[in-house]
Amino acid sequence: MIYDVLIIGSGASAVNAAYPLVEAGLSVGMLDFGNQDVVYSKLVPDAPFLEVRRTDPHQHQYFLGNRFEGIPCGGVQAGPQLTPPRQYITKDTPELTPVVSNTLSPFATLALGGMASGWGAGAFPFNESDLRDFPISRDDLAPHYEKVAERVGISGEMDDLAPFDGELKAMLPPLRIDRNAATILDRYHRRRKKLNAAGFYMGKTRLAALSQPYRGRGPDRYLDMSFWGDTDKSVWRPHYTLKELQSSTKFSYRPFLLVESFKELKDGTIEVISK
Repeated sequence: MIYDVLIIGSGASAVNAAYPLVEAGLSVGMLDFGNQDVVYSKLVPDAPFLEVRRTDPHQHQYFLGNRFEGIPCGGVQAGPQLTPPRQYITKDTPELTPVVSNTLSPFATLALGGMASGWGAGAFPFNESDLRDFPISRDDLAPHYEKVAERVGISGEMDDLAPFDGELKAMLPPLRIDRNAATILDRYHRRRKKLNAAGFYMGKTRLAALSQPYRGRGPDRYLDMSFWGDTDKSVWRPHYTLKELQSSTKFSYRPFLLVESFKELKDGTIEVISK
């Protein structure tokens, strides 16, 4: 198959790179290994965490795992990927994408949606300090951040973190915070001038999670089950955008392929080798 653009993987960067290209009328192919959870998603109930803990006699299946894989032993990596319904994110990577290093421990994935299939939804933009040694600036990225925010849904507010996070016109209202967070924020506001003078600023994290219905998803119902299930479809996952892309005749998704290499041919075509 010949495409104008070929994208490897289906993570957050991949689907958001594909979207404007498809909109521009280019033919885009996406090659992906595409591991998914085929065991636990159907077992997770559509109910709040506390209710599940009190009432579900089978909760061990998805909280601990049928093989107790939710209980970390030895040198394991922390994070939401350790919950049994999210462990597909790192499945097959030691065997198919091995890394031999004494100094680097990359967190690799062959999952549908990549790492963002299990992220905590924190949407932190790069700022000028982050990009100091790069040939692009925060101003260069600003219009692209707006487009991505429109596409995925970012909740937050223009608070004391705005000078660091930048302006975002497409921002949705912030999600509700709990009593602990509200108490901390209230104490901060009482001492705001003094803390700001010392270089300390506080606000609400911008989240790729929906405080209101948006593009057929959400809103978040505060079930506290986002690391196990996606019944609200509030926290953005790349496969939501992938599904939108698949409605276009200009886009082709090819799963179950492991890309091994690529090379440029004499006519400028890039040939990709996969199995």
